[in-house]
Amino acid sequence: MAGSLRTKNTLLNITLFILSLFLIFIFYNVYLSLRNSSEESDELNPTGRIVQVRILNGTQKDGLAKKLTDFLRSKNFDVVIQGNYTSRDVKKTFIIDHLGDKKVLKRIIRVLRIDPDQVRVDLKEYDITDITIVIGEDYQKLNSEIKW
Repeated sequence: MAGSLRTKNTLLNITLFILSLFLIFIFYNVYLSLRNSSEESDELNPTGRIVQVRILNGTQKDGLAKKLTDFLRSKNFDVVIQGNYTSRDVKKTFIIDHLGDKKVLKRIIRVLRIDPDQVRVDLKEYDITDITIVIGEDYQKLNSEIKW
């Protein structure tokens, strides 16, 4: 009888231990999920404001501004203007920063996978957009996810 009681206690202790591990695992996963979702929301909009983008095609190939617009919108950028640049023989894609916000700039550089040396600064207090992207003939070197 004492042996039977001892066996029951041992089984109960093992069951409680396994249940405790399971609960710890669940709480840890919930914690990670909440932490990752807050990091993703910071990643999507690090400044807490909508980033407005102008995209201009500086090449002879038609449709590039539209394709980049679709890609950036899928990455939660607000593309408000797309069109052609004043010159159609731009060799290297470049970014014009009208905002001066380093978080926004880092994000667009990372999303496009563009060389940070290709950033120009032109702070305009009343510009309608925060960032202008001028697509150059090197457009295929940008993020490989873009469907050119």
